[in-house]
Amino acid sequence: MKRKFIVSLLIAGISCGLVGCGENAAQENEKQTGTNNGSVVNLMENIDKSGVAEGSDANEEVENMDVFCADTIDFSIELLQENVASGETNVMVSPVSVLTALAMTANGAEGETLSQMQQVIGENQTLDQMNQNMKAWTDGLVNTEDTALKIANSIWFKDEEEQIQVQEEFLQKNAAYYQADIYKAPFDESTLADINNWVSDKTEGRVTDILDKVPDEAVMYLINALAFDAEWQEIYFENQIQDGIFCTADGEEQTVSFMYGEESIYIQDDNANGFIKPYKEGYSFVAILPKEGMTPAEYIASLDGEQFQKLIDGQETTNVQTAIPKFEAEYEIQLSDILKELGMRAVFDEEKADLSSLGVSEEGNLYVNRVLHKTYISVDEKGTEAGAATAVEVACEMSLEMSYNVYLDRPFVYAIIEDQTNIPLFIGTVDSMD
Repeated sequence: MKRKFIVSLLIAGISCGLVGCGENAAQENEKQTGTNNGSVVNLMENIDKSGVAEGSDANEEVENMDVFCADTIDFSIELLQENVASGETNVMVSPVSVLTALAMTANGAEGETLSQMQQVIGENQTLDQMNQNMKAWTDGLVNTEDTALKIANSIWFKDEEEQIQVQEEFLQKNAAYYQADIYKAPFDESTLADINNWVSDKTEGRVTDILDKVPDEAVMYLINALAFDAEWQEIYFENQIQDGIFCTADGEEQTVSFMYGEESIYIQDDNANGFIKPYKEGYSFVAILPKEGMTPAEYIASLDGEQFQKLIDGQETTNVQTAIPKFEAEYEIQLSDILKELGMRAVFDEEKADLSSLGVSEEGNLYVNRVLHKTYISVDEKGTEAGAATAVEVACEMSLEMSYNVYLDRPFVYAIIEDQTNIPLFIGTVDSMD
């Protein structure tokens, strides 16, 4: 009977984790992993983050950034649509987290497996172009004391060659494009502690015990910590916060604290109106209120990436009286079936999956077993903390003349976008205050 070896490519991103990528030097290992047991070997001295393997160039001039943005926004809307269609409430996904997880995984894919993955996450780009565009975009992200989106990556693989032989080019690409640090570890209790400590360090304690165990079958983890923490450009004061009634889609009335204010950016389309509230620098909160009688699910079903972009680009400068409920939410979803519906099927097939550029195992073919996704958001008078976690588990066969009112006192859609590209860092719905 064949044993099944599992490779978990774990993307963990949670709010307020504002620590940058780890240093390359081996002496930084203790700081990064929170351990001094010496069981973890930092392999960064063999990996160059400034370039990739022969035949590729991470420093190549980036072209078609508009295509990257369009592909990413398309993926964002499709991912939200499929989650909302599942019937879940208070949905929130992080397209950037999921995209990063899948792009890193795609660097290990070949053939039809790679083709399907590209079709879903970036149909108008080659994989090298996506890597280059993603690197250029993340390199340009605003990171200040008051407004920050921080991303850190690491790869951990088991120190047993008969179970996993990792392709050097796969590691090199993810180091160069995604600044991933590389570790070789025994995958015992000490590795469990090391990985959990690394995630806790990168998220400033917001995520602890991301792994409950390191099973005997596990041979690799790819870990990303993504954190968003931003203060409003104009914060709310105490006299702007009042209790009000939020009416759910089922007609239930809930008493919540609303933050009342006046904004200057109004948005609308045929089925919704809303507003944009800027953070201090680089990012904005987008609030979209579907018209009376239309649920967020129905509105999202009518949307596509181009329409979302038009909604943002068509903003009008005017007075907007607004109300945002203070809310905190968590969301968890298994994305495998959703990604299959979007067309990414081969990578989940035990026989058809081709992850040969990731590595090989003497035990059998590698394929993606599960894609797990978790998100968190907190919106209050000072600003927003938000984050996301995506785990890709690979197994082996093992105008001021007008004034508008937009009160978010019933189910609504929201997004946090990067201002230069309108790429949603987070996008979701609020159906209930529970």
